[in-house]
Amino acid sequence: MTATLSHGAGQSARTLTPFLHRAWAGIADLALYLPRLRRNRAQLTRLHAMNDHELQDIGLTRLDVVSAGALPPSHDPTELLASIVRERGSRRCGR
Repeated sequence: MTATLSHGAGQSARTLTPFLHRAWAGIADLALYLPRLRRNRAQLTRLHAMNDHELQDIGLTRLDVVSAGALPPSHDPTELLASIVRERGSRRCGR
């Protein structure tokens, strides 16, 4: 009977371990996500504060910034803006 109990306890521990790893990974992801979200939104706020000439200097328009701000919080608006700038730059260079 002791062997059965220890086997059962070992089975529980093996089943619980992957759950704990997934839970810990989820907590770590959340801990990294929140500061990233704040940083991305702060960068977007700075872009909103720029005038149209300043935005044009970095390859963006006011509409680009407004569109990036309309993305859901789970999306990084700076990735969208960077891809817009890259696309416009490649079109200007004829690539």
